[in-house]
Amino acid sequence: MQASTVHLQTGNSKSPLVSRRAIHRASVLKPVKSIRNFDNGDSVELIDRRALLCFLSASCSIGLDLKKPAWAADDFTETASGLRFYDIKEGSGKLPKEGSTCVIHWAGYTEGYQGKRFGNSSLKDEPYEFRLGRKEAIPAIEEAVSGMKVGGVRRLQIVGNHPELGYPRDRSQRFLSSSEESSLYKYRYGPQPNDLGGQRALDFVLDNPTLQDFNRTLLMDVKLLSVRN
Repeated sequence: MQASTVHLQTGNSKSPLVSRRAIHRASVLKPVKSIRNFDNGDSVELIDRRALLCFLSASCSIGLDLKKPAWAADDFTETASGLRFYDIKEGSGKLPKEGSTCVIHWAGYTEGYQGKRFGNSSLKDEPYEFRLGRKEAIPAIEEAVSGMKVGGVRRLQIVGNHPELGYPRDRSQRFLSSSEESSLYKYRYGPQPNDLGGQRALDFVLDNPTLQDFNRTLLMDVKLLSVRN
């Protein structure tokens, strides 16, 4: 079956057709009709939002060859802990240290199972804030942000056979409490899924005993907005 395609409008020129298969595994920090490029402020018009569900705005610069995927499996660096990351954009600002208050925008997808989005802090412009080294965020976020500078954008692949890097699979360790008003559970470690649908998508992957580890892999994009000591 032929892959469906979509046009991206950048400025006054139209890009080549883009295969959905080439971009369906990338992520996005702001999936709205017009998203702002992190590098130069140019807007990119998304003609079919669903086709670009997982397209990261940071990698959509005017000079990008859209005939190829924005990243490939071998672009990732694997750390000693098993975390895999790929720097979409290197920051030039402040580097955090232990105890620093870090403010990030983030987006998360269940990469290993159906590619469902479980969070995106930029949809309502609600950045996630945590203190580095205080176990307020999941270990993957802690490790990734500790090596970033302000302005940087980093993609994380939290593979399913390293559950210690992500959200706890033990529900007694994952949750602090629940809200009767929204039916949302408060997570012990952030970032918290934005809504009930996101929480259900994430919890399904973590709780379903029939899934193998490769089905539990999570993909997260992080932009470090600011650091306060």
